[in-house]
Amino acid sequence: MVFTDDMLINSKDRDELTVDLRTVLHTLREHQLCGKLKCEFWLEEVVFLGHVVSKKGIKVDPQK
Repeated sequence: MVFTDDMLINSKDRDELTVDLRTVLHTLREHQLCGKLKCEFWLEEVVFLGHVVSKKGIKVDPQK
């Protein structure tokens, strides 16, 4: 069993996010991959792997 622990799904709106999320989850299941589902939706900005990701783009996390 393989676990994937960090993943971002970036979508333009809620409808697109629903489709994208369904696609990602289907693909994980199809390839027998598992993930810990700690989900947050519709964030304007997120710190991810040492970077800050937002609508303005990606920049290095200033706290790193």
